[in-house]
Amino acid sequence: MDWPLIGETVLLVTVFAVLVGYGILVFRGNERCFRLLAGSRDFLSLDPTEKEYRRTARESGVAVFLIALLLLCAWGGNLVGRLCAGTAAAVLVEAAVPLVVALSMVGLFVIVVLQMRRHVRLLNRK
Repeated sequence: MDWPLIGETVLLVTVFAVLVGYGILVFRGNERCFRLLAGSRDFLSLDPTEKEYRRTARESGVAVFLIALLLLCAWGGNLVGRLCAGTAAAVLVEAAVPLVVALSMVGLFVIVVLQMRRHVRLLNRK
């Protein structure tokens, strides 16, 4: 039994679960988790409407999910390659990882642009 590989797998699953759990809390609008992600009360001090706050929280939650997915692709793809070297599953993962990473990066870029535009709008309104 390869204990370092098992330990690495358990660590990956734990980190992924924590990130997804945190993303769920941010997505649902948990103010404390959102403040931690948004950098204290900077965004909330701009006095966003409830709709703007909820939309930003949802986008931030999706961003956390995408980051967790990127981590899973980077780390999990390596694990699958070592666990299932030469199998059809390893080939499938090797083919899917670049596509998932590219789509996740595009999603993160779109979220950053949308949130920057919202932030500028709030600054101009104030």
